[in-house]
Amino acid sequence: MNKIFKSMMAMTIAAFTFTACEDVPEPYNNPYDSFNSGEEVTIDPAGSGTVEDPYNVAAALKLINELGADVNSDKIYVKGYISDLGKGIDATYLNAQFTIADDKNGTNSLLVYRSNYLNDQKFTSTDQLKAGDEVIMCGSVVNYKGDTPEFTTGTYIYSHNGTTSDSGNTSGDNGDGKGTIDSPYNVTAALAAGSGTGVFVKGYIVGSIDGKATTDAKFSAETATVSNILVAASADETDITKCMPVQLPTGDVRSSLNLVDNAGNYKKEVTLYGNIEKYFSVTGIKSVTYAILNGTEIGTKPESGNTPSGEAKGSGTQADPWNVVAAINAINSGTLPDEAFVKGIIVQLDKFNSTYGSITYWISDSKDGSTKLQVYSGLNLNKEQFTALENLAIGDEVVVAGKLKDYNGTPEFDKNNYLVSHSNGSNSGNTNTTGTLDNPLTASQAYDAVAAMEKGVTSEADYYVKGKISSIKFTFSAQYGTATFNISDDGATGGKEFIAYSCYYFGNQPWVEGNTQVQVGDEVIVCGKVVNYNGNTPEFASKKNYLVKLNSQTAASRRK
Repeated sequence: MNKIFKSMMAMTIAAFTFTACEDVPEPYNNPYDSFNSGEEVTIDPAGSGTVEDPYNVAAALKLINELGADVNSDKIYVKGYISDLGKGIDATYLNAQFTIADDKNGTNSLLVYRSNYLNDQKFTSTDQLKAGDEVIMCGSVVNYKGDTPEFTTGTYIYSHNGTTSDSGNTSGDNGDGKGTIDSPYNVTAALAAGSGTGVFVKGYIVGSIDGKATTDAKFSAETATVSNILVAASADETDITKCMPVQLPTGDVRSSLNLVDNAGNYKKEVTLYGNIEKYFSVTGIKSVTYAILNGTEIGTKPESGNTPSGEAKGSGTQADPWNVVAAINAINSGTLPDEAFVKGIIVQLDKFNSTYGSITYWISDSKDGSTKLQVYSGLNLNKEQFTALENLAIGDEVVVAGKLKDYNGTPEFDKNNYLVSHSNGSNSGNTNTTGTLDNPLTASQAYDAVAAMEKGVTSEADYYVKGKISSIKFTFSAQYGTATFNISDDGATGGKEFIAYSCYYFGNQPWVEGNTQVQVGDEVIVCGKVVNYNGNTPEFASKKNYLVKLNSQTAASRRK
C-alpha cells in the first residue's frame, strides 16, 4: 500500500513540474514560436549595416521607412533568412528574386529584387538557393513607390550559409602583382582590379567560352573556340566566377593561343598584355597585343615603362597644359607637381557616380585613343558635380586639373580632379547620346552607351532605342500589362542585345486584351529610362519604358 501511495505522489509531482514549466518565461525570443503557437514574434532592430555588423531585417525596414518613398539608401549589409523563394533564380538572366526575414517564418519581411550571387557574380544554376538559407545581402534599399520595401537592382549575396565572397577562393591563391611586366597581376588580382589599360596578367589557360555567355564555358581543349580562352589563377580551376575570358584578336596572338589549333596549351601558364575590361558581360581581358607562353614571346612587346608614342607637348600649367603623352611621361618619371593640367579628347566614358556626382572617363591626344589617360572620378567645371553621364560625350575636348599618379600600371588623374575647360566635340556620331523619336539609337549604340553607366543607377533622361525583337521572355499580358523582350540591330541573337524589361504599351499604358501582341522579328522603338543592371546588363528600367512604335503602328496611328 505504501509503495502504491509513493508512486501516486511521484506522478503528481511530475505532472505539477511539467505544468509549472509552461509558466516560466524563456530568456529570449524564440524565432520559431510563431510557427508553433500562432503568436506574433517581435524582433527589435539591431546592427549598424556594416559587413562586420550587418543590420537585421527589422533595422533595414526602419531605415527604409525613414528614407521615404523611392529614395535609395547607401550600400548596406543586411543579415536574414530566405523565408520565401518567390520567383527564385531566373534561368535566363541568372539572377534571383526572393524574400528575407529575421527568422525562417517570415518575421519582418524584405524583398530582394534581382540579386546576384557571391562575389557579385551571376548564379550558375537554378538550385543554388533554398528556403531557410542564411544570407547576408549587400546593396541599396528603397521603399519602391512608397509601398514595397526592397533591395534594389545591383544587390548581391555577400554571405550564403557562412560562405562569403571573401572566403570563396579555394584555390589557395591570393591576389598578387602590380600589373607590370616584372610583376604581372595574377587572375585573382586582375579580377579585383576590375579595369585597367596596358597591364600584364599571368594565369593558366583552363578553357574557352563556346557560345554567347559565360554559362557556355568549356573547361577542356576538346570543345573549344578560336576567338577566346579562359584564364585562371589555378590550372585546375572550373569555377567560372574565378576565371577571366580573354578575347583573342586576329593575328599571331589568336593563332598561337587558341585551343582549337593548340590543344597542348590547355593548363599551360601564359602572360598576357592588354586591357582589363568587360567581355561576355564580366571582367575579362581584351585588346591583347603581346603574350608569353612556354618562354616564347608572341605579338609586339610593349615598350618598358608604359612609354607612350607621340610627341610630348606643354608644360603642365593652366596656361600651357600637357598633352596626354607628356602627362604619361611625367608619371613615368616619378616627378609630378601637386596639381597638373592636361588637355585631351574624351575617347571612353566609364561610369557616372551619383553619390559623388563624378564621372570616370579616358582622354587621349587623338580620337583613335591609342594612348589614353584615365580621369578617375572627375568633377565638372568649378568643381561642381555632374548630374548624369550624358554631361560628357566621346569626342569632347577638355582640360583637366588634378593630381596625376600611376595606379597599378594605369596612368591616371586621382579622384578630386576637375574640368578647367570643356568644349563639345565635332563628332556628330556621338552627340546623339540618348536618341530622339526621329533619330533613335540603334540597339548596339544603346548597349554601348548604357554599358558605360554606373552599375544600378537609373538614367534621368529618356532614351529612344530602335531595333528588331530578337527574343521574348514574356509577351504582353492583361494581368501585368507589360512585356519583356530583347532587341538587336538585325533581330539576331548573340550580339549586343538591349533588354526592354517590363515594357508598357503605347502611351505608357498597360496592355489590354485586343491590343496587338509582339512577336520575334517585329521592328520596334522603345522609350524610357535605362539602367546598367548589375554593371553588366544594359536594359530599359523595369516599368519605366514603353512602346513608341511597333512595325508601322504608333499610338497616333491607332487613334485614327
